[in-house]
Amino acid sequence: MYKTNELLDMAKAKLEVSSDYALAKKLGITRGAVSNYRQGLNFLSNEVAYNIAKLLWLHPLTVVASVEYERAVKLGDKNMQKLWFDAAQENR
Repeated sequence: MYKTNELLDMAKAKLEVSSDYALAKKLGITRGAVSNYRQGLNFLSNEVAYNIAKLLWLHPLTVVASVEYERAVKLGDKNMQKLWFDAAQENR
């Protein structure tokens, strides 16, 4: 299971960039999007999660499931939390 900020930091390290602005540029998203992800205002889209998974050589389902788990936690949906938690653990 990965947290969004952890994934973003891992992507920064892999891309050898030091700012969220540079990370956003490399990922093809806005700096504001990265800021919103970090603050928990928005969640990574499945496309961005998939691209980060490929970049980090992680199983895409693990990354997408981790993001969806965070979304379920924020929504307070216990059933979806369990589903996405289990999915994230399967391919790690």
